[in-house]
Amino acid sequence: MGHSHSRKRVATALCIMLLFGVLMGASSCRDASPADEWSISCEDDLVEVLRTSELEFKRYEIGDWVVYQHRRMIDGAKVEFDRIWYKFDKGSGELLEKDVRWRDDLPDHLPPVIPKEQAEAMVQGPIHSTALYYISPESDVYPIEPAPKNPCWVVKIADDEDHVVDIVVIDAVEGKVLGHGMPPP
Repeated sequence: MGHSHSRKRVATALCIMLLFGVLMGASSCRDASPADEWSISCEDDLVEVLRTSELEFKRYEIGDWVVYQHRRMIDGAKVEFDRIWYKFDKGSGELLEKDVRWRDDLPDHLPPVIPKEQAEAMVQGPIHSTALYYISPESDVYPIEPAPKNPCWVVKIADDEDHVVDIVVIDAVEGKVLGHGMPPP
């Protein structure tokens, strides 16, 4: 059941990608505005497609691009590297890039996890932030070997100036410290 539901979500995401490609190429997405202006009707069509999707997309304007991005979460846990990304030319509305990264080895829902406060009590020092993650086997920031299968609490420790000086990775199901992440330079 778990993998079937995940595959359905991926299939939904892929259908959205296909629909974006069709919408961006269709003449109905363009109005009488010059080619160097972003078509309001086209953007409205895209937003409507996104609104009816089960996935939540955020819209960003980056220079000459309009980007729609969905970052995968499982019941509040971030899934490292999993995302759906569409990059469009702001002037023409042309789809420039699409990228889908979606692991199929994860459950549809979180298993029971230890409370955030319990994870934070396992570390020493002032806490900068704490977040729940499914860590990618390809992670450079959390180089735990072997990569954890369970969700993990990632607790960032700060110095007196609130700069992250350590990252502690805790298995959120078993309540064990697995190792350390790489703090930012």
